This record gives sequence, structure tokens and C-alpha cells, in this order.
Amino acid sequence: MNYFDDEQEWKWLFDHGLDWDKLIKLYNPEFPTPDGMNNKEEVVSFIKELLVATGEWTGTSVTERAQELDCVGAGEVRDGNTYPSAPLQANYDEAKELAMIGLCQEPEFGGMNAPQSVGMFLLAQLSRACLAT
Repeated sequence: MNYFDDEQEWKWLFDHGLDWDKLIKLYNPEFPTPDGMNNKEEVVSFIKELLVATGEWTGTSVTERAQELDCVGAGEVRDGNTYPSAPLQANYDEAKELAMIGLCQEPEFGGMNAPQSVGMFLLAQLSRACLAT
């Protein structure tokens, strides 16, 4: 299951509930963008592809680990340090690999400078897949 591409409500919200003209001006006021996108349609298409990818990740890998994470727990604290359990660490590692951590941060901090509304889509996907994550 893909928690974006298979959900008509989320796709409708993406297409009709966001003012892309305003959002793009806030985050990328000039074209071409620093990463080479030439117009609004390219930016919106890239963000949609990104949410399809996060929807696939959350709808498969994260969902598949949710029950194990519930059983083993999030991890433990030892000597003032937090040590994630194996399934939680796997989710963290994949999120890092997919560049989901810091998605809305500026590039100089390792992010993609995505609008906060895109981050909210990702958080909704994660919450649906595994609230513990």
C-alpha cells in the first residue's frame, strides 16, 4: 500500500488544498531553482514524486515493522544515552537514507527546503504507519 498514491483524499488535498503559487514563491522565488527546476509544474511534480516515495516507504517498510516495534519497544536509556530498538533504528536508518529527516530544513542544514505542508503530509503518513516511529 502507498499512503499517498493510493489515497484519493491526500491526492485531492495536494492538488486543490495548497496554493502552490504562494508556496513556491516562499521557498524558491526565482526560476530556475538552485536545483535546476525551471517552472512551478516541475517543482510540484517533484514534490508529488517525493510524497509518492514517502507513501511507499511508510505504507510498506514502516508498516511492516510497526507490530515488532510495539512488541519490543522503542529502545532503552542507559547511562543517560538513548539506544533505539532494532526496528526503530531500521526506520531511522531508512528515513536518513531517503532524506526524510530534515525534509523541510534548508539545504545548508542537509534538508530539501520543502514547504512545511509537505512535512505535514510525511508526518501523517508516518503516524498512520507507526505512531511509535
